[in-house]
Amino acid sequence: MKIDGQFTMVQVETSDGNLDFTLSPGSQLTSASRIKSSDGRVSIRLPQALSADMDVATGDGHLNCTLPLTMDHYDSRESGGHHLHGHLNNGGVPFSIRASDGNVSITAL
Repeated sequence: MKIDGQFTMVQVETSDGNLDFTLSPGSQLTSASRIKSSDGRVSIRLPQALSADMDVATGDGHLNCTLPLTMDHYDSRESGGHHLHGHLNNGGVPFSIRASDGNVSITAL
């Protein structure tokens, strides 16, 4: 699945297959947002100016985030997945990203 656009809130869930999500420049989240994948790779591209409180976890996969986050928490275990929580720019509304089985990649536009 591919999603690309300017949004103020995101609620996306997939059960099988890859997800490519791009939040277009000018987007600003005004409500809590969530992306969830049960089985598949999740690739997310965000504007560099986006402010959000990021909560990202994988159950079985790698986590790659190239955005400058102020980290509150990071946990990485070979057998237990990966979890990070941090503030993108000044922080803002909660933005949760979950992948049960698959890699998560978060990059800037």
